[in-house]
Order: sequence, then structure tokens, then C-alpha cells
Amino acid sequence: MKKILILIVLISIFVLSGCGRDTSSPEKALIGHWDDDNFDYYYSADRVYSTVKKDAAPEAKESYKEIKNGLEYKVLSLDKDKRTLMIKSVSQNKDIVNYALKIQFNSDYTEVKTTVNKKHSDFPKEWEDGISSMTQKDFDELANSLKYVDDKTKPNK
Repeated sequence: MKKILILIVLISIFVLSGCGRDTSSPEKALIGHWDDDNFDYYYSADRVYSTVKKDAAPEAKESYKEIKNGLEYKVLSLDKDKRTLMIKSVSQNKDIVNYALKIQFNSDYTEVKTTVNKKHSDFPKEWEDGISSMTQKDFDELANSLKYVDDKTKPNK
């Protein structure tokens, strides 16, 4: 009986050790499904992210079609000690704003605060008047909080 109990414990440890997500760096910790009150966000290991608007009417969801299908992003900076990452979308579509996002992870990598980085974002020319009057502090005050959901890297079709 004691041997069976030891065997069960060892198998459990073996199985559970393979189930955790990789949080060895902020870039790896970002991979998976995140959400807030309005959107679901999916980040993949090949640097593609998808965004899906929750509870939207079909016509609103259609406007997010390209984002749902995935946009590539590049990593602008990474600081493992501070648990931060800065990424920027790299779409060639003029209707997509290539935001640079600073992503700050909490200590156990289950929540993030995302902030638009004004200096590294590419805003449309028609936004210049409004954006030029904003400081980085203004963007910091508009930070968004996300929670890790699961390891899915793409939305359901």
C-alpha cells in the first residue's frame, strides 16, 4: 500500500511538472490567452497576437477580423529583472495603429498592466492634433490590466 501511494505521488509530480507555463522571461510568460472586461487577447510563440472583442454585435466583430486573424509584433525591449516587455505591432495595413505596448507583469506572471508607449507607437496623421497634446504620463493613466486565462494562443474560429 505504501509503495502504491509513493508511486501515485511520483506520477502526480511528474504530470504536474509538465503542465506549468514558461515564465522564465517576460516574452515567454506573455504566450497564452489574456483578458480584460472587453477583449480577449492571444499571444503566440511566433510573435503573433489576436484580439477578440467580447459580446460584440456581428458587424463590430467583423471590424476586428484582421486583428482576430493575428497581427505580427516585434519585441522592442525586455527586462527580465523588472518583469517588463515592450512590443509593437508591425501591420502594413494603414487602418491598423501600430501601438508600442509596455507590458509589466506582476510577481507570479498572472496579471499584467499594459501601457501605450507614445514615443515608439505609429499613430495615424489624422490623430496628430489629439496625440501631440498628450504626454507619456497621460498614456500611463490609461493603463489596462489583463489577467492570464489559459495557454490558448489563437481564438476559436
